[in-house]
Amino acid sequence: MLVNDSENSMSRSTEMKGENDIFDGISFWNKKELLAYISALMSRKGLTASDIDGKNAGYVEKGTWYQIQSGKNPPNPKTARRLVFALHCTIDEADEFLSLCGMKFVDGNEIDTCLKTCIQNEIYKWSEVQNNIHKVLSESATKSNSF
Repeated sequence: MLVNDSENSMSRSTEMKGENDIFDGISFWNKKELLAYISALMSRKGLTASDIDGKNAGYVEKGTWYQIQSGKNPPNPKTARRLVFALHCTIDEADEFLSLCGMKFVDGNEIDTCLKTCIQNEIYKWSEVQNNIHKVLSESATKSNSF
């Protein structure tokens, strides 16, 4: 579960959503640095906008990507999570990216552990990441039902 970094919180409040959407609002984001960081990652990794928002990419909607790149809106946690994979981030890059969004991974959270494992194993295709998340959640549900 990604969480907003409360140490840097500024204005927007957060509230819990369903199990797949962690927080609706983002308490803090560093727009200028985030946009520069995204641009640097894309350049360094040879990625284009269509690698992220193209209909075959499946990471984020074109309109959402435009809102982020233009600095109009920060990525929500669900989109930030997808962008970590779209940008083929390493663990350190993901931590920096999420920090610039005002979020961070939570130690001990099953989903975040799964996401980190996918990053460490260079699994960036979003459908494969989702399959791994579903597998972890299914195993967790099976364990909790066996008691």
